[in-house]
Amino acid sequence: MSNDCAKTGNILELIIKNTFRGNGIGSQLLNKIETYFSGIGCKRINIEVFGPNKKALDFYLKNDYTIR
Repeated sequence: MSNDCAKTGNILELIIKNTFRGNGIGSQLLNKIETYFSGIGCKRINIEVFGPNKKALDFYLKNDYTIR
């Protein structure tokens, strides 16, 4: 039995104003966050998304995250 206690980064909100969506800003920010978390030794990232927010879920799935 393994106890996975990897250091975890948490993203509680990543909001891009509607008028700026679709320009890659969200992906750029997510990349910067991932780089930061990696730099401080995080092995995992948890992201909170309101279940009915399909656009956000699709965005994270497109960026190789999984629903848990």
